[in-house]
Amino acid sequence: MKNLNMDEIKAIELDVLLNVAEFCEKHGLKYYLAYGTLIGAIRHKGFIPWDDDIDIVMPREDYNRLMELFNDEMKETPYVAVSPYSKEASQSILKIGNKNTVKIEPEYAYKGAMIDIDVFPIDGMPSDSEEYDAWYKKMNRLYTAHFYQRLKLKTVKNHRNLIRILIKKVLWGCYLSKKRFLKKTAKEHAKYPYDECLYVGALESCWNSKKNRVLKTCFSGTVEVEFEGHLLNAPSGYHEILTSLYGDYMKLPPIENQVAEHLYTAYYKEDNE
Repeated sequence: MKNLNMDEIKAIELDVLLNVAEFCEKHGLKYYLAYGTLIGAIRHKGFIPWDDDIDIVMPREDYNRLMELFNDEMKETPYVAVSPYSKEASQSILKIGNKNTVKIEPEYAYKGAMIDIDVFPIDGMPSDSEEYDAWYKKMNRLYTAHFYQRLKLKTVKNHRNLIRILIKKVLWGCYLSKKRFLKKTAKEHAKYPYDECLYVGALESCWNSKKNRVLKTCFSGTVEVEFEGHLLNAPSGYHEILTSLYGDYMKLPPIENQVAEHLYTAYYKEDNE
């Protein structure tokens, strides 16, 4: 296998993104650049120089439709979607990647990992602040439990943390199987249908901040933004979304924080592998 450097990894991720965007356009599915990818488009017209992943968000209905259609239509291509409902998945979100690649992350034990992009669903959220606080706390607890279940113990260096995490893995493993986890989170999201809510946001992992909740009008339209020489979709209310999440997102972080958060080794499979 060929070891890939960061520029090569980014090129493969961009290729995946462009093919997903083309697929969405073909089927009339709404997608938007999100998180650091959206900041990169607005501030750098491409990747944040030290960033190493791509995120998009989609309204739940479009997200489900993408999961339903993608693999059947793309089976003759290098691209494959790994649904959180598939047996090989350990992530709580949809991941679409290039199956000719291999990604090895030290912390996370998910099967058949490849160079991919993350796809998050946008759901409705409670309008009342107190109701939202309580609901977010409940959901974050579920997603945190799921995260600890897939965390590799050998990556935990602190002995006290190792014991604490091991206890959590055992307890949550008994109480919250993958099937039960997916059923419980789906039931919670179904309480707040996207079309009926004033506020929406992405909450499908323990990394999704409480600040994800924004007015649905932020997604009422689409604007094209430049990303690595290509025009891709951003929500019309991207300024409100990014300000809620990051504050002054146009300001560069301190130099010591300009480092990649996702550290992994990646390879491209040779033809005979």
